[in-house]
Amino acid sequence: MINYNAYREYLRDGVYQYFVTPPKLADACVEVVAKWAHNLILNNPNLFSNTIIDMGAGQGEWGAAIHKYFGNTPLLGVDNFFVGPAQEASEFYTAWLNKDFLSMTKQDVLDTCGRPASIIMGNPPYSEVVKFIRQALALSERGLVGALTPTFMLQGSRRFLRSWFTMQETGNKVVFVPDLAGHLIGVYLVVPRPHFIPDHTKTGRQFEIAFVLFSSEPSERKPVLEWLWWK
Repeated sequence: MINYNAYREYLRDGVYQYFVTPPKLADACVEVVAKWAHNLILNNPNLFSNTIIDMGAGQGEWGAAIHKYFGNTPLLGVDNFFVGPAQEASEFYTAWLNKDFLSMTKQDVLDTCGRPASIIMGNPPYSEVVKFIRQALALSERGLVGALTPTFMLQGSRRFLRSWFTMQETGNKVVFVPDLAGHLIGVYLVVPRPHFIPDHTKTGRQFEIAFVLFSSEPSERKPVLEWLWWK
């Protein structure tokens, strides 16, 4: 069921971007997160017991994949439009919040699931993907953040200076200080390009997509660059 007040507000503002994630693509992305989580378990023994957040959860398209790889780890779906997951996905979610992910607090997570969030992932609206990633990093406690994003978010001088790095001038020298780049640990180029179909139309669009993965703690390691075959 959809929250039509939020739906109409977003349509008016021109940022309504709900694209249904194909199940196989969700599965491939969650598998990437699970492999990293197993490698990082020594850094945070609670990684597999703390809450997982499905940000921009839609109708719960990621729920089955998250349950497949993380079992009974508490799963919180958060979506501004949908008041709950589709019936076939409801069994995978511990709780659901019908609110704007960008306004969430750590206390919201504790009040809803009783445990903090360490792993946050999903398919956020592409016009706000940087905001979603920043919010997820702020909410995650010693964990991982993964998001599908158009590859153009990784390109261009404006995004380079506003999102990935900040520029500082010291005397006659310019230094680029990592911003989001300081948390980036993996870029997975999605192949083939998914054919996203918005729920309110019968046609779809193809995007050049990457699944980007971040550590909530700053990392000095070079990001992994790989292709992610999901068909």
